[in-house]
Amino acid sequence: MNAGLKAAGCKKTRDWDNSEAIEEFINRMIPIAMPIMDVLGRLVSTLSLHAPTQRLSLADADAHLERLKAGAKDLAQLLV
Repeated sequence: MNAGLKAAGCKKTRDWDNSEAIEEFINRMIPIAMPIMDVLGRLVSTLSLHAPTQRLSLADADAHLERLKAGAKDLAQLLV
């Protein structure tokens, strides 16, 4: 991947506060990840959801974003 595409992907992830990679690494899989940040705003882990496309569409997966975000926030608070 060239540096420009990588930088654009990182900016998109920061702007959206989550990451999606439709079939990027495994065919017919949808992953969504929410960052878990420490008190200094550094990424320490992610809370992820993965599912085969035959069971979950990207739109259906997006319906879980708020729950993933809440879970990531709860996990981040345990780091203190």
